Amino acid sequence: ERGDAPPQPAGSSEEPWLESEAGNCWVEYFEGNSTLVLASPHDGCLEPRWAGRRASDTVTVRDKGASGIACAAAISLAASGAAAERGGVPAFKVPHVLLCHVSRSVLDVNRSSADGASCPRGRAVWEVYHALLDRALATASQTSGGCGRACFVDFHAQAHFNLNGGHDLIEVGYLLPLRVVSRAAELLDSTSEAAAALRDRV
Repeated sequence: ERGDAPPQPAGSSEEPWLESEAGNCWVEYFEGNSTLVLASPHDGCLEPRWAGRRASDTVTVRDKGASGIACAAAISLAASGAAAERGGVPAFKVPHVLLCHVSRSVLDVNRSSADGASCPRGRAVWEVYHALLDRALATASQTSGGCGRACFVDFHAQAHFNLNGGHDLIEVGYLLPLRVVSRAAELLDSTSEAAAALRDRV
């Protein structure tokens, strides 16, 4: 499903809508049927003529390739589920996928609408993105066996390859305070050899 910005409001002082941009897709949503929602908010490269650039002191770097990884993950999971279903195993269903195609230099949907958008139309696209995200999460939570929960994964790219020793790593973000993370490391260090081996594999 395409999420496009609405037409220019009557009496607006912004630049008129350009026919060459009327077919652009600012936000794209692929509805799934599982509890998993995948999103890529910062891999957009479109810079609409109606949108000014965000403030110079904000983060505007593109997470290049994140949308492709999110889509590849969704396709891989869906294909694995289909193969398992043919083998008589309950299939993993298709994840929901949400992509923002507008450049982060003019719109950041992971910020508030006031901070993330540079103009009224940008805020309209922000609203479309979050309406689709809410819809995806609501649909996913309804397919979770009655527990009312969904798993949301936001895909990003790292820009500090040269700062981490040149390691091409997958990083997982989580909303846990440092004291909890540190305690988890202590618990891992005090467990059995099998747990330590598992930690090293991770």
